[in-house]
Amino acid sequence: MKCLGVFLAAYGTSFTLASPESEHSEELGVSPLQLLQSKLDLQRVSRPNLLFLVLDQWRFDWNGHADGPSLPTIDALGKSGVRFTRAYTPSPLCVPARSALAAVREYKDMWIKNNSNSYTGKPQNTPTFMSVLRSVGYTTMLVGKDHLSDGAENLAGARQSVDMDALGVDWFIRAVDKYAFCYGYGEPVDAYSAYLKELDLLQKQCEAYGIFSMGESCRRTQVCDSTSIIECGFRCPKVNGVDHNHSVDTWVRRKAEELLRRHRETFGLEKPWFLQVNFLGPHPPLVPDELWGSARLPEAIDANFTEILVFDLEGNKRYRPHPFKDLVNVTETRQIYAQHLLRIDREIQSILQTLERYEMRRNTVIVVTGDHGDHLGDLGHFSKTSPWEPSVHVPLLVTGPSLPQNVVVDHPVSLIDVPMTFLDLAKAKALDTMQGYSLMPALAGATTTARPAVMFGLNYLEEFAYDIDGAMVSLGRKQFDASAAMFGSDFLKLICCPTGCRKQGGLLLDVSMVTAQVALMNVTSRREDSFEYNILNLGSFRSRSFLSRIRGNPAGDSRKMCHNEGT
Repeated sequence: MKCLGVFLAAYGTSFTLASPESEHSEELGVSPLQLLQSKLDLQRVSRPNLLFLVLDQWRFDWNGHADGPSLPTIDALGKSGVRFTRAYTPSPLCVPARSALAAVREYKDMWIKNNSNSYTGKPQNTPTFMSVLRSVGYTTMLVGKDHLSDGAENLAGARQSVDMDALGVDWFIRAVDKYAFCYGYGEPVDAYSAYLKELDLLQKQCEAYGIFSMGESCRRTQVCDSTSIIECGFRCPKVNGVDHNHSVDTWVRRKAEELLRRHRETFGLEKPWFLQVNFLGPHPPLVPDELWGSARLPEAIDANFTEILVFDLEGNKRYRPHPFKDLVNVTETRQIYAQHLLRIDREIQSILQTLERYEMRRNTVIVVTGDHGDHLGDLGHFSKTSPWEPSVHVPLLVTGPSLPQNVVVDHPVSLIDVPMTFLDLAKAKALDTMQGYSLMPALAGATTTARPAVMFGLNYLEEFAYDIDGAMVSLGRKQFDASAAMFGSDFLKLICCPTGCRKQGGLLLDVSMVTAQVALMNVTSRREDSFEYNILNLGSFRSRSFLSRIRGNPAGDSRKMCHNEGT
């Protein structure tokens, strides 16, 4: 929050984080009459069904509309509705992102900071937006990976019914991460591994994911024995051991269709429903169920895997040869990632056909997004957990009855704005604890939204590894607090790292890991060699003076200024 205050104070801007009343629509570029007409149109279709399609680790520019792979189903959905080009995750890590989404709260105000935390079973647990939907008469359904429980064991035992009821979910069919279902030493840990076990395919699938002995994943490779950096071994260069009809995202699609059929048979078309379909791709392991022809894809930007920055235990930096130098094939990784996306695009097409078959499509609002992005080699990095665009910027589209078609909104929005929109569509009142901004003004034809800025952050554990000389070294702490907003025609992002921003390619200057760092980035237009470019980069000495001037703080403590009080 302090980072955001600094950001806006520097430009003489102020705002409150309270959600605005929808009547203040003149400021959003849409008249009260237009907003009223939109509400009347939605009332004619009663309360719509809500279909929420969430991909895991889906980067913003591979959305079917830009330079990435062709995704015909997703592209058609985008053209039939509203696309938000500046949608951001509350946190670039699975559990924090999905938990903030469920609670409809900013990361800074969440009690879940990394993947070792859990939404369920905590005293500070707050009701989810699904609980609110259920309270106003919706059947709430969930299938796939939700990442809201402690450990995989909850997905196979009786406790999951308790967890799901606490989350406000009526019907559910759950799955763990793609690599985690092999952690059961040959026994099922979720519904998908139970399905494979019944078909005698569990061992075959785990071997395709790189299992060398039961219970270990493909992360256990030679390179990972020497260092634990990034997501070692998640890209397993072999075709999946099972037919695509038994692959996990095909299974998720079938289970989603089963829930839709069950609801149609139980309630007909009278009762509205909410269904969140959590696909497990394109998150690693990047193991295709079949090898297709190579598509022409954008090349990675600043994909330098020559050396890696590490720190000794006193905080002094060292450069060492990158352990992936001779192992990384960025082009192949991108091709397999694209194949996962195309497979999911086909599964979405099947779900849409099911809606048509059950006469549900004409009264269903569909939202498609991802929980966070993936570097895919950009800036010499795979995976997420960074404040940079490939990690935090995600696709988002909304389509449905009485909504405008082929509209593009460039105003920044957050994923936590999606459930606020669901509540508006369901004519439900959001809880006082919920902090998102409804997207309804944009869905009524506005070119902007009520949100003044997007915020995202992370406070992940420090990673350690053994250096080539056998000494213990630190790979740094993934900790930052970031805000982004429009300033005229410029879209600027301020990043505050209490222990220094982790270097990504040539994006930032290196600093000691014990030094606070502030970076102001311009994300307005993409250059050929970057998604964003640095217009201000300060270490502790210079940032002390800068922050003192704009905050009137004589102490000028840049570490304190950057620190996210919620972490």
